Amino acid sequence: MNFLGHALISLTLDEAQQRHTLYGNFAGDFYKGPLADLALPAALREGVRLHRIIDRLSDRTDNPLYPLLDGFGRYKGIVADMFIDHFLCREFQQLFRQDLPAVAADILHRVAHYRPHFPDAFARTFAWLNAEQMLSRYGDRAVLARAFAGIARRLRQGDILTTATAVLAANDAAFADKAVQAFFQVRRESIAQFLRDDA
Repeated sequence: MNFLGHALISLTLDEAQQRHTLYGNFAGDFYKGPLADLALPAALREGVRLHRIIDRLSDRTDNPLYPLLDGFGRYKGIVADMFIDHFLCREFQQLFRQDLPAVAADILHRVAHYRPHFPDAFARTFAWLNAEQMLSRYGDRAVLARAFAGIARRLRQGDILTTATAVLAANDAAFADKAVQAFFQVRRESIAQFLRDDA
């Protein structure tokens, strides 16, 4: 899943366990290499650990979205991640009984506290997420299409991603059901594994 999905899992874990995983989980794609070698305080490295658990679980072959995404080949993980955030945005009030723009603003506010730790590439991405209020806009299919087009330009043979929103439109209800299922499955399993590895 993308930024919103990762953040929502951290909010659940951090509130229940008095942890501080949000920053490392949110920025996890921008930290490479062994956890012990990351230039982060130990408490923040825990968020990167959670991010990597979530990614491993999302990328399993039993991801509920994958049977609907065979045509995307090696890029089906990217499409699945983006679709999950799309449907989390669209169904946010129904799923969580909270106001999405308020929750998204709170996430960005919390992450901004760790600005001294931002890698340069993440600083640029965060500025874009913040300026465009992207966490709460992925529910808009036109915004999603632009995001796929941007990713496609950066990937070799990534043009297939520009067809993702058309595929979504053709089978919206099935994708909605599977995306929400995938999120809650990964949320449950990732938190359980994080705490089990911690024991």
